[in-house]
Amino acid sequence: MAYPTPIKTLKNKFVHKVSCGWNHTIALVNPNHVYATGMGKYGKLGLGDLEGRMSFTHLKYFQEKNISEIFAGGHHSWFMIDKENPVIDNYQPPSPVNTS
Repeated sequence: MAYPTPIKTLKNKFVHKVSCGWNHTIALVNPNHVYATGMGKYGKLGLGDLEGRMSFTHLKYFQEKNISEIFAGGHHSWFMIDKENPVIDNYQPPSPVNTS
């Protein structure tokens, strides 16, 4: 039987949107941080490699970008950057993982 499992990487963070592909999931965490997990084949996690991830990993490529939408498909992911405000002023990296 399957049971819900807390996601330690995203603990105490506000998950704004989630999108699921075939074997991967991406999450938009306010304010505008993107995380990905799952099978990394074809580079669909956006982490710059083809490795899979067992836990949500922050996509540093999107730092300072104002992400408005996230989408995941079979072997791809895509992200929409806000056309009016593409860059976040005074960007702050996400807080460290709190596993307590």
